[in-house]
Amino acid sequence: LKQQGIGPGSIVGIMVERSREMIVSLMAVLETGAAYLPLDPDTPRERLRFILKDSTAPLVLVQESLRTALADFPVETVLVDTQDSYVESYPPVPGQQTSSAGTEKDAGNEAAYVIYTSGTTGQPKGVVVEQRNLLNLVEGIKRLGYIPSGDNSVSPVTVSLVSPLVFDASVKQIFPTLLTGNTLAVVPEETRFDGYELAEFHARHHVTVADGTPLHLRLLLEFPRKISAAAGFSVRTFVIGGEELEPGIAARLFDAVGRE
Repeated sequence: LKQQGIGPGSIVGIMVERSREMIVSLMAVLETGAAYLPLDPDTPRERLRFILKDSTAPLVLVQESLRTALADFPVETVLVDTQDSYVESYPPVPGQQTSSAGTEKDAGNEAAYVIYTSGTTGQPKGVVVEQRNLLNLVEGIKRLGYIPSGDNSVSPVTVSLVSPLVFDASVKQIFPTLLTGNTLAVVPEETRFDGYELAEFHARHHVTVADGTPLHLRLLLEFPRKISAAAGFSVRTFVIGGEELEPGIAARLFDAVGRE
């Protein structure tokens, strides 16, 4: 990315399936000081074309299997699933700082990410969130206490990433978890709306903090035996938002999980 001139002030698109490469991609963009722009490959082509043009993103990180979604678009692409895109180290780029932090004066004022609205009332609009806003979120969640701060006084946790990257709820799951030295478990797309598989995923990866919507709770409650301690279900904290949580759903969850 740095060799291609990406740095503070740049915007880089990310069109990657839910995977390790998705997280690596957004961290690589932020390392350069640029902002990431999450892109959904299922977005209608005209909307996608508008977003790329409106954002002025010169480059998109993409998987080979999704590259056709960008066919005929005037944007450079870099494949994240080929070895050629990864090297052990780059030599310093002439005229460019080796650190992505920028100057002390600009620290925190650069954009961290850009997310576009749904556009249901007109054209989609890009919402820019700065690095300082992101750090404020991380600090706020650390103070809530459900994600340890990484000082070794509390055992680390595993947080499940349920939200799509194109929704900023994903930010609340990704950065507070990784920046405090905890573990992020990326829920596969085919698992997100399958209650049985979602419960299996949480048990298999020893997830202790789950972040989602009341819909995800209802999906899990379709298989109450799978979310018991006896089944290996170890979630201790649910962080729920996005829509109203009915008291009855919460009560059923407590009964199934077996904790007060």
